[in-house]
Amino acid sequence: MLQLKVFYNIPQDDRCEVIFTEQAIETFEDLMQVIRAKIQSLEFIPDAELRVQYTDDENTMITLRANDSFLDAWRCASNVPGTAFRRLKINITWQPKSTPELISAKRQEILPKQVDREFKDKRGG
Repeated sequence: MLQLKVFYNIPQDDRCEVIFTEQAIETFEDLMQVIRAKIQSLEFIPDAELRVQYTDDENTMITLRANDSFLDAWRCASNVPGTAFRRLKINITWQPKSTPELISAKRQEILPKQVDREFKDKRGG
């Protein structure tokens, strides 16, 4: 049995869902089928707009993509002491296709941070 601990921010705010499954997961597509069955906000977002990552045994974030095997991710799932299942942490980030509106919004979000950072650099802080 596998426990997926899925962290995501769709549609907003950071969220976490814990999903238990006995379904055989062999591919990225199998994984997304299990996750979408539990997290409805992901149901209509295309795979191409989602960045799906897990943490490997060296604590590196690894990105899973369409047609990828799930076997390496399964290998990195940790055994949960006192249980018969393994746990894998998954991070999902929505990356919508760029539109002028999205680019403008992102620019407005980043610009104040850059100005603030430059101000601190000039002050020596």
